[in-house]
Amino acid sequence: MGEARLRRAIVHIGTHKTGSTSLQYWLTQNAEELARTHGLGVYRPIHPNGRELALWCANPDRSIPTIREIPEWRTDTWREQSFGHIRSEVERDDDVMLFSNETLSLLRSPNELENLRTLLAPREAHIVLVTRRREDFLRSWREQLTRDGFAMSPDPSSFAYLESDSWLVDYDEIIAVNAQVFGADRVHRVEYDEAMARYGSIIPAVMTHAVSDISSLPEWSTVRRNRGTRAHPNESPSGPRAFLRMLRRMLTQ
Repeated sequence: MGEARLRRAIVHIGTHKTGSTSLQYWLTQNAEELARTHGLGVYRPIHPNGRELALWCANPDRSIPTIREIPEWRTDTWREQSFGHIRSEVERDDDVMLFSNETLSLLRSPNELENLRTLLAPREAHIVLVTRRREDFLRSWREQLTRDGFAMSPDPSSFAYLESDSWLVDYDEIIAVNAQVFGADRVHRVEYDEAMARYGSIIPAVMTHAVSDISSLPEWSTVRRNRGTRAHPNESPSGPRAFLRMLRRMLTQ
């Protein structure tokens, strides 16, 4: 009998405000071509930006913005349905699968990342983290939270605590805890500002960890998306849907 082939999972975990939405939009739009020309499978999410990935792995007491969008995330029904979908994607025949969800960068405990490792098994998971200058991230994240109706918090453990010592910009911690679970050689860091200076996008910088030749990638240079300007491919952009999302956030505050 031949040896079992090694299948990999490339997991882009953000961080937020580093071009994640552009990457996810591009992946969705070019999934067929990436499969055909690079043999790369692209994860097909249930919720916008694959939020189910982080929520399924998060500790029950975890407080992150995504919770307002999916208040049912702790229920057995939601967890079972999400698990079934994620596992069906993991078990696809592609040798390499690419997953992307920036909320994964907010998971900082080893047991949460063990949940992720288990979720993706038996694939060998490689983590791709994109980091941005701390002051630029905090400014942009403040704008995002304000736009989404969140108040800034004085609680150092909050995702809305945006002082210079915020845990959100403790990149060493993100790298360390992921390295502890997945192995230091499987955690890769992309510098947002370097990628933007070199390519004008994070897409090719992230994709160097997923394909062998980025020169033959589908067109990426004109992709400019962010969370505030476009609907997820699986989400209706209609006014009623947007109103219901806003109402849900208000009711769960």
